[in-house]
Amino acid sequence: MMACTGFCYSQAGHLFFKGFGRLMETNLGEELYTSHKLVSDLQWKSGSLALCGGAIGYERDGWFVEGSFCFGKGTGKGQMIDSDFLSDGTNDRISFHPFETSQVQNASLKFSMTSLELGRLKILTQIEADYKHSCHTASNGWGWYSKGSDPWYGPESTYYQKSRLYDIDYEKYSLELFAGFGVSYDVTSRLILGASALVCPYSYYYCLDTHHSKNYNTVYNSIQKDSMSQFKFGINAVYKITDNTEVYFDIARTCGFEKSGVEKLESESGQFMKIISSKSGTTDDMFCGTMGIKFKIRDRQ
Repeated sequence: MMACTGFCYSQAGHLFFKGFGRLMETNLGEELYTSHKLVSDLQWKSGSLALCGGAIGYERDGWFVEGSFCFGKGTGKGQMIDSDFLSDGTNDRISFHPFETSQVQNASLKFSMTSLELGRLKILTQIEADYKHSCHTASNGWGWYSKGSDPWYGPESTYYQKSRLYDIDYEKYSLELFAGFGVSYDVTSRLILGASALVCPYSYYYCLDTHHSKNYNTVYNSIQKDSMSQFKFGINAVYKITDNTEVYFDIARTCGFEKSGVEKLESESGQFMKIISSKSGTTDDMFCGTMGIKFKIRDRQ
């Protein structure tokens, strides 16, 4: 669901509830640097994940506030692509790891207020806080590892067949604060169309990456903080079935630039031991479509 919903058309107050389903795709990037040169790039592509959730909120006199939560779990969808680079930029290793499982939990708090009303057209000021938690397990990997300074596709590279590469677990927590503007237009007394564009003045990401091997695990912990590097765009439609019941559909796209931070590499061989602290980066792209129904409970006048 997006912050731009166009629900500010009534002067009466309403407590409302929502139930919705969501189809979502994410691409989470994980980058590691040495001396400011990229040495590792992991792209976690979720494939299509189905989520379900609900929301509760209140609206009155041109504004509304809403809190929502959704969750979903996928099996056998998505893929992680792991690329390693030499100091001169040569891509010397590449491997592909299908997802075994995926889990996602998202929560959001939204506020929207009508700032300007021009007949059927309304200009909205919007604020939103998004919390996201995702867990992926990639297994049964295969890929090509080169020798020396050759690229992964060179004549001396070694092919590791499926199931020869060990599992990798990835867990990511993020908090993104958005602010921006939206528009809503009353096409008819029952149909409302809307759009929104938001920018993220503050974002926080914590990532935990565990590479498994036969005798020990290698753990990467990273934290990234940034501002004005994440954006959210959306369009939506609302149709009033009755005065107290609406159905809605929206599409949202969240994207941005790479966020920089520090990554700590630890090796587990009976105990955790810090080995290195290096520059890291993360990207967080999401595309989702949501369809739901809204029920209003009117205030007593």
